[in-house]
Amino acid sequence: MRRVPISDDDSESSTEIDLNVMEDEDADTMYNQIIQDENCELDAQTLEHHRQNEQKIKDAVEKAVEMSEEDMNPRTRATYAPKWERWKDWCERHRFVDDDFVHPDKVIFYLNDEVIPKGNLKK
Repeated sequence: MRRVPISDDDSESSTEIDLNVMEDEDADTMYNQIIQDENCELDAQTLEHHRQNEQKIKDAVEKAVEMSEEDMNPRTRATYAPKWERWKDWCERHRFVDDDFVHPDKVIFYLNDEVIPKGNLKK
């Protein structure tokens, strides 16, 4: 569990939310490891349930983000929008299996691949 600070551009205070994030390999890598494991006793139905659960988790996180954005100051939303589009474009270029789902390893890759070399672009 990670505590993530969220601040509004118009206030000095910030709120923290708890996020459970996958810190290991992405889900498809885990599926491939399970499938390749000779000692694995999992059947296709169990794997499908696991995939469905991972999708439900992703959907729940996206819903929570959308709800927090609805409560966000319009100026803050306008500031974040181009940065979020930049993230989504980068994820699309890299063709991630989990699309633009955010997890720590991917954020570090993004920072090293996109933000640090190119800077914090103004749109």
